[in-house]
Amino acid sequence: MDHIRIVLLDSDKQALDAYGRLCRAICEKLGLSSDVRSYTDNQRLLFDMGNTHFLFTVNVLIIEPGNRNEAIAHAVRKMGYRGIILYLTESNSFDCCMQAFDSRVFNYVLKGANQLPRFKTVFEHAAREAIALRKEYLIVSKYGECRCIELKDIYYFESFNVNLIVHYNGGKFEFTSTFDELEQQIGTVPFIRIHKSYMVAVSLIRNISYEHLTLNDGTELPVGRTRYPALKQAVGMIAS
Repeated sequence: MDHIRIVLLDSDKQALDAYGRLCRAICEKLGLSSDVRSYTDNQRLLFDMGNTHFLFTVNVLIIEPGNRNEAIAHAVRKMGYRGIILYLTESNSFDCCMQAFDSRVFNYVLKGANQLPRFKTVFEHAAREAIALRKEYLIVSKYGECRCIELKDIYYFESFNVNLIVHYNGGKFEFTSTFDELEQQIGTVPFIRIHKSYMVAVSLIRNISYEHLTLNDGTELPVGRTRYPALKQAVGMIAS
């Protein structure tokens, strides 16, 4: 079951409780497990978002932009937040709409009982988009340091002692995981195990032999004998 983390910011505690319950109910309807966290203090939210692991694992951020919260969307984007942002507000002012646009807000919903059908529709779309968006990234961490890396930027993974090292456009990072856990996390994204110690992005393979392969950047990696048939088939499928 897919999981989604939702954060709400509003100075109105009653609104937080009501919309938090609604978000949980919608997630349940969609077959998603959910973690909902609410904030009345924007500074407390920014403090928590300063933790990179928390920042990267929030999927949907719902903000009441009034009450001096209008700068929050821009602030979290500047921190590196890549998830969905929704505005839930009583205001339909032009300035509020423009600020939402500038901060890449997914959608804008007015509060009120007569707006609940639209909120449900918008939130369903946001939740589905958040799940799809999350599958474009890999979140890895070790010793409190966390990275959010786009899968398309990853060249290969290498085992190192009891950890893995991800090599990507921008550097490399050692993190705590196994290949089995990694394969479950990235799903059907086209990476392939070529050796007991290596897994590579199929689309970045330049050429292969029975014992080695070369990536587009010139990196040469060993190929395990039992892995070669599956590798040859995978490269052939990409080339065809």
